Amino acid sequence: NFDASSSDDSTDDEGGQLSSCRSPLTRSFPELVMDKRCKNRMDRPDIDKMKAAFDAYLQVCGERGVKPDGGISICLKVGLDTLRPDGQLTNWELMAIADIMQYAPWVQNLKLAKQPVGDTGAALLAREILPANGHITHLDLKMANITSVGTIILCDELPKSQLQTLSLANNTIC
Repeated sequence: NFDASSSDDSTDDEGGQLSSCRSPLTRSFPELVMDKRCKNRMDRPDIDKMKAAFDAYLQVCGERGVKPDGGISICLKVGLDTLRPDGQLTNWELMAIADIMQYAPWVQNLKLAKQPVGDTGAALLAREILPANGHITHLDLKMANITSVGTIILCDELPKSQLQTLSLANNTIC
């Protein structure tokens, strides 16, 4: 049974030690099954860093005269490892993201699928954002209006980044 008042999960039903961040719902699972939420809590940046990144984003957006994207704002505010806009980004908004990435070293994934990034945005990502932010290891540019020009720029600049995955699916590359 679930006991909502239980906050200390130091032992399981058989007397084995469990991580204190494990939820009561997962206590009875074998120790081999890791609670992913536990790992995410341990890896989460501290509140001051999240606040600094969020505040920097709001400030840069104000300076550039662009409305902050709600999805990006939430990702920064709560310390998610994936930045995913919830609206259509302009290049000015992409530049605002570029300006604050240094304040969010926990971000590993940029999900810019279905965004109008285009070749100019691809150049910004390849030449500015990725080389300066080695913590970004995954870039999703599916259906991002990138042509062979942007693809060549991305490929030429890949050695300067730490990307492990790059998705360019459903772009007009040829």
